[in-house]
Amino acid sequence: MPRRALQRSRSQNIVPCTVSQLLAAEQVDETFRICDVEISQVTVVGIIRHAEKAPTNILYKVDDMTAAPMDVRQWVDTDEAGGENVVVPPGTYVKVAGHLRSFQNKKSLVAFKIMPLENMNEFTTHILEIVNAHMILRKNLMVLNLIKSCLLPEGMSLQELKLQLHSMSASTIKCLHALKVGWKVCWAKAEEEEEQRHMAFLSHDISMLRLFETFLENTPQLTLLLYVILRTNKAELSQGLGIGTAFLCVSWSLLDYHQSLRSFLQDKYELSLSSSIVYFLWNLFLICPRILAVAVFALLWPYGVAVHFPLVWLAMFLWVCLQGTDFMESPGPEQLYRAMVAVILYFSWFNVAQGRTLHRSIIYHGFILVDSSLLALFWLWGRAPSDEHSYLVPVVSAALPCYLLGLGLRVTYYKWLHPNTQVQQEGGYDEVDANGGSDGLEFRSFPEPDLVNRRMQWLAQTHFPVSQAAQPHFLNGAAALESAV
Repeated sequence: MPRRALQRSRSQNIVPCTVSQLLAAEQVDETFRICDVEISQVTVVGIIRHAEKAPTNILYKVDDMTAAPMDVRQWVDTDEAGGENVVVPPGTYVKVAGHLRSFQNKKSLVAFKIMPLENMNEFTTHILEIVNAHMILRKNLMVLNLIKSCLLPEGMSLQELKLQLHSMSASTIKCLHALKVGWKVCWAKAEEEEEQRHMAFLSHDISMLRLFETFLENTPQLTLLLYVILRTNKAELSQGLGIGTAFLCVSWSLLDYHQSLRSFLQDKYELSLSSSIVYFLWNLFLICPRILAVAVFALLWPYGVAVHFPLVWLAMFLWVCLQGTDFMESPGPEQLYRAMVAVILYFSWFNVAQGRTLHRSIIYHGFILVDSSLLALFWLWGRAPSDEHSYLVPVVSAALPCYLLGLGLRVTYYKWLHPNTQVQQEGGYDEVDANGGSDGLEFRSFPEPDLVNRRMQWLAQTHFPVSQAAQPHFLNGAAALESAV
């Protein structure tokens, strides 16, 4: 009787899983957790890829196509001749129930039951059991109850489920969840400071990944969309709004990345509102003409972009290599990083080397200005006089003044609005090493965190030249205006 009661207790705690979930389970001491829930006994369904019998056990490799095949070990009783001692042949779909174990950082299952499937409906049932169990574990009860309440034999479609969820898309639900977490961290108490540091650590990575996504995916798509609209001479209002929003998002990602880098510099002011606006605008005025030049060049010679991009990318890649970046920990990933930076440089300025950037910036913007001008002139020279795209002539002609305006705003920013105040920290207080008083000035003062995003910290030191302690420190830009007030 106690044995049956024990079996019933164990069956209530069996969690259906995929192999990928088991391999990703977090191990704490001798226990495993999935979605912050401790698991002990699990079931998986898959096909046996390999079977090897030993005197005391049978080793299987079970594959459910969600990850690499998982080792499943079944111990056999040498004193009894039963069905458990029979090796299930490879190629058989089975349902495995057992305990998750780890030895030398390699997870495996110790099976107490291996049952061949009678039909493939059991495989489908197992997948539904996984969805059901893990929705409960993740407390997605609202979605689960909606699915269970459906009385139709064919079930509920994804569109109907979204409608029941007040027409919210999956991405909207994720955004709301992110806002909830951010609000919780924002109002976290002092004892939760470690969680705040972890969130800051992740936010720096997210900022850089967002920048890479912008120039590796969004900007090429924006160029392609602009080319299609110009080619067809058809554009809906939503497309026009989408293009305008995309240009703003590209500039915003650069501003967000710049602000993320400055957060590592405890001896400098944060960007003021006026500095942020000018920084945003000069990036916008430099990127728009570049994308327009590539799009109109594609109008005349669509396959020319396939020649132009690799050539410019190769030149930028070699330029980055000559500057000697040291961002990744090994040579292979470092080359991949340089390749991604070369893609960014095809569209926008991106500093990767230490030291003053004035000469490198002049070389880069001079190259891009000449290259974009040649692309636009090539289109003007090659188009037919009766071309239906004649309305683009004034637009392309305005691209050069727009680019020069962006350069002018950049010079203005770095000469008058760039917050370059140096703060000396001693004894837990911030002091300004500058002529004049410091009344009304407030500086960021926080200790060196235990959890630091080293890569972003290195980029911050690369992007912003660090002045030596012996040099005089000055207030300039927006910070000087604030101190004057």
